[in-house]
Amino acid sequence: MRFGKLDVDFSTTTLMGVLNVTPDSFSDGGKYEPLEKALNRAQSFVQAGATFIDIGGESSRPGALPIPVDVEIARVLPLIAELSDRYSDEVVISIDTRNRKTAEKAVQAGATLVNDISAFSYDPTMIDFMAESGVGIALMHAKDNPETMSWSTDGDAAQKYVYDDVVDEVHQYLQKRKDVALNAGVNEESIILDIGLGFGKTASQNFKLIREIDRFSDLGSPLLVGASRKSFLGEKGDNSGSDRLIPSLGVVFWCAERNVDILRVHDVEESISLLNLLSKIRKAQN
Repeated sequence: MRFGKLDVDFSTTTLMGVLNVTPDSFSDGGKYEPLEKALNRAQSFVQAGATFIDIGGESSRPGALPIPVDVEIARVLPLIAELSDRYSDEVVISIDTRNRKTAEKAVQAGATLVNDISAFSYDPTMIDFMAESGVGIALMHAKDNPETMSWSTDGDAAQKYVYDDVVDEVHQYLQKRKDVALNAGVNEESIILDIGLGFGKTASQNFKLIREIDRFSDLGSPLLVGASRKSFLGEKGDNSGSDRLIPSLGVVFWCAERNVDILRVHDVEESISLLNLLSKIRKAQN
C-alpha cells in the first residue's frame, strides 16, 4: 500500500506508534504536549522500527468532550510539519481526527494517512476530502461516541453495549463503511479497517473480537487493531493504564501470530522486541 513516498509491505505485521499531544488522553495525556518532547518520542518510534506514527490532538477517552477544531489543529500541525521534514522517507505520518478541516491541514503539512474513529459519521464532509486527496484512510467501528462512552469493563458497560454477535456486527459495519467509501470515490487501495476495541464494547466483547480476529480477513483491506493500554486489559477501576504493558504485549503476540496488518501501540520498543522474537521462532530450524 502506498502512503506518500512510502510503500508499506503488509506481508508481516507492522506497528503504529501512538503519539498524543493532548492534555487529557487516558494513557499519556499531557506527556508529549511540548513540541520537543513529542519530537523526541517520535524519534524513538522511528529508531525502534515503527511503520506509522499516529498523532492525535483530541482525546477519545470515555467522557472526553469535543474540542474546537482550531485548537486541535494548533496542537498537531507543528509536530506533523516537523516530522514530515525529518522522517517522511522513513515512516507514515497519520493524523487521528474526525474533522475534515484538521485532516486537510494535516495532509498539507505532510500526513499521508487519516485515522477517522467515526468512519465518516462525525463529519460527513470528510469522505469527500478523502476521495479528492487520495491519502490513506482508516475507518473504525464505534458503537458509541467518546463523550458518552463507558469504560470497557463488563460491570459498567454490559447493560449499555448489547450485540447479538459482536464479531458479526463489527464485520458488517466495516464492510458497509468500506462500501460507502468506495461509492464516494475513495480508492480501495487506500482503505484500512479497524475493529475499534474499547469503543462501545465490554471487556468480554473486546476479548471475543481479539479471539476471532481471523473472521475479518475476508474484508479485503489491511486490518488495524488497537488494544494498547485500554481499560479492558487492566484491573477493574484502574483507568491509568499503568499496569497494562504485559497484557498489551499479549495482544500484540496473539494478533501478530494471526498476521494482523497493523497494531496500534504506545510501547513501540517493547512491541518490536516481541515481534522480533516471534520472527526468530518462526524461522528456527530443527
